[in-house]
Order: sequence, then C-alpha cells, then structure tokens
Amino acid sequence: MTDRTTLKTDPLVRIRGISKHYPVGRDAFGRPSAMLRAVNDVSLDVRRGETLALVGESGCGKSTLARLMLRLIEPTAGRIVFDDDDISKLSPRKLRPYRARMQLIFQDPFASLNPRMTVGDVLDEPLRINGWPREKRRERVAQLLAMVGLRSAHAERYPHEFSGGQRQRIGIARALACGPELVVGDEPVSALDVSVQAQIINLLGDLKAQLGLTLVMIAHDLAVVRHMADRVGVMYLGELVELADTRTLFSRPRHPYTRALIEAVPLPDPHVRPERRLLEGDAPSPLSAAPGCKFATRCPLARERCHSDTPALLETGEGVNGEPQRVACHYWKEADMGAPMTTAVAQESERYRLRAKLFQARLQALEEKTATQPVA
Repeated sequence: MTDRTTLKTDPLVRIRGISKHYPVGRDAFGRPSAMLRAVNDVSLDVRRGETLALVGESGCGKSTLARLMLRLIEPTAGRIVFDDDDISKLSPRKLRPYRARMQLIFQDPFASLNPRMTVGDVLDEPLRINGWPREKRRERVAQLLAMVGLRSAHAERYPHEFSGGQRQRIGIARALACGPELVVGDEPVSALDVSVQAQIINLLGDLKAQLGLTLVMIAHDLAVVRHMADRVGVMYLGELVELADTRTLFSRPRHPYTRALIEAVPLPDPHVRPERRLLEGDAPSPLSAAPGCKFATRCPLARERCHSDTPALLETGEGVNGEPQRVACHYWKEADMGAPMTTAVAQESERYRLRAKLFQARLQALEEKTATQPVA
C-alpha cells in the first residue's frame, strides 16, 4: 500500500462542479417534468499513486461519479481534467487515446465477461482496438494472465469454466491490458466470498505497487476501505459531505452521516451490545431541488438553518497525516464529540490483512513446490 504519511502529489484527475441530472417524466409540451439529481456539483481531486475510496448508501451517486470521471456517461455540467487535459467536451474520436489510460473493474464478474469469447479473446480485444500488433498481443495476453495469478493455458477457456474469484482476476487483467494510469473499481469484491475477497484485495494492492496505479475504489464495506484506502470521500444523495485521510475519517469523523455509517457496522461479538445513535426520518427525494442540507431530515443536529442554507464542503482543520479534512456541515463542531465506535471496522480490517498475508504465504509455497503460476 501507499505510504499514507507521505502521500502528497499532484492530481491525476481534477473534477470541478460536476453534475449529472436525468429527466423524469414529460409535460404536455414534451419538456421534463422533473430532474433526478444523481450527482450534484461535486468537486474532487484524485492524486497520482493514491487509493481514493468513495462510500455511502446505495443510490448516493458513487458509481455515477466514477463513470463521469471516466467519461462513460456525459456530465450535465462541470469539468473533468485528466492529466492537465480537459476531457469534458471531447468527441468520442478525440477521447479514444484517453480510454487506454483510464479503465474500470466491474462489480459483477459473472456479467462483465462475454460468455461467447475465450479469455484470450477477452484480453486481446482492447489491445486490438488500440492498435497493438498481433505478435505483441499474444505475448501481452500471457503476461496479463501471469500478473493476475493465472496460467497462459487459461487463455483457451471460456468464462463459465472459472470461479467467481478467477473471473474477477480476468476482469482486472482486462482493465490493465493497455497499461492504464487510473483504475476505478466499482465494488470489485462485493460479489465474492469473503475468503476470495482477501485474495483480490491483496492482488490489487500488489498490482498498484508494481505498476504505480492510481485507484478509485467504490465500496460499501468499511473494513475493505480502511484496509486499502489512503483517502475516503463520503457521499450522500449525490453530494460529497466529507473528505479526509482514512485514519482521520475513522478516528474523528465530523459529519453526522459519516458517524452513522461507522457506528452501523455490526460488532463480531454477540455478547457486546454497543450504544448506537439510530438515524430517524426519511431521506428526501433526489427529484427535490429544495435548498438546505440534504441530510437535515435525518440529522440529530439539524436546526432551522440546515433546512434553508446549503453547507459548503469546507476545511475544518488538519487530519492525522496533515491532510486537510473537509466537511459539509454547519454544526460539525458539535458532531466532533468523542470517538466513534470503530472496533468492528478495525477488527474486520485486521482480518482482511491476515487473510491477505496467509494467502500470499500459500502462493509462495505453491510456487516453490510446483514452479508454476498459482491459481486461486
């Protein structure tokens, strides 16, 4: 993993005021009767070599923001700057050279691979599209399979002949085919068994170190986030409500929603019943354009100002590693009282670390015994 105490580099991706609104319904004149605000006015930097995690409830806009970052969907407003080049308005033809430099790992390893193509064809396709010569493509496919812990003979098999963990390895190999700088993982381990999750997490960490990748991870599992990420962005109803380095976020969350997410993690000990502050009320509709804080209807600290004045994402001081912590809350000082319950997250994160370590030891033992590439 990246050294979190020294991670201060220039941004690879800069997002400024990005929004994505979808029209819902039509009136008598064919105009949209409402707009669904999937992502609304988000600004964010992704630094070279870091692992940035985006967390939040389902439907909060994490995946939409990631796809906007990659220009897989068109933004309604805002700018996307990749390596000092504004790619927000580029045509598909002019955008093609950037496609090889930023790739996506899909959530579902069973649906993301074409069942009619062999693994070799799956990995060869992006190379062919990007103009690699035939002889180099064959060599690259074998190299990619070795990188993710599979054998070159697996290139002749079809996706249905592999397990879920192996399919996700193939998906990772496809994302790395053309040597990208930015890789976005859309919950890449959530569809896998817990034992396999540790293997994939370990693999991603090794590949990041070897290839100098910049990772953006979308996740629900806070234990995975705490184990992998250098910084964490918390999203709520299409807006970024808190951004901080990982240690600071889990030890000193300043937004009430972030505290609620951390405290909701179940403890592994059935005899311990922690005191939790449950959120009450209902989330507002994403179709609503009402002013004020979107979390105000569920926030225990909400006051009259929260329903009329939208809080900006402002710096509230330095985090554990000297990183600025940013929070979108009028009364964050009152939420910053006492440490949150991070026992469950810390214990589960430690389990991931141990699983990854044990798996790495098993791979080394297999390599010494068989002198072949390991298969998960």
